[in-house]
Amino acid sequence: MPIEIEVKLRVASHDELRARLAACHGTFVEAVVEVDRFFDRPDGALRRERRGLRLRERRRLQQATADQTASADSNRVTLTYKGPPQAGPYKSREEIETGVAEATAAAALLNALGFHETLMVQKQRERWRWGDCAVELDDVVGLGRFVEIEGPHTHAIDAALATLGLSGADHIAMSYAELFATTAADSTSPWTPTPY
Repeated sequence: MPIEIEVKLRVASHDELRARLAACHGTFVEAVVEVDRFFDRPDGALRRERRGLRLRERRRLQQATADQTASADSNRVTLTYKGPPQAGPYKSREEIETGVAEATAAAALLNALGFHETLMVQKQRERWRWGDCAVELDDVVGLGRFVEIEGPHTHAIDAALATLGLSGADHIAMSYAELFATTAADSTSPWTPTPY
């Protein structure tokens, strides 16, 4: 099964990272808006087991070239299963993903199978490539700014972190959905997640 290996870090701004990516021959891919809807059983079994079932709608805002032909990853709907985290220096987990034709029908299908929508996460994402890694600059509604680096192995991620000046920064092992759950449990937090 495919394994996703990534690291997530909180950042105050994306400006310096954009400049470093450009200076280090990173390639801007596109800017998108993503709306992620998470589903679970009524008893919360997936969340309890740190697994995830996500329906994502992606809409492209800006593409790297003037060519307006939609890329395979843009303006689409995907359904993704994420397995529980695996041991390792970075967040690693099984990921199974497939495209679906229409979000409303996919959500109705999940509801008919006994899943219900528990959370919606909205973000604006800039997608970059550096070496073998995908570098994503995220602005998540209600959580703030982050950078996610996904690569084929830990050495590629280490190299990207070093190049971007992030080697010593604290990593966040939780998903955005888990961060929202933690934020909701923290009574001192000003943020409120968008539950469904």
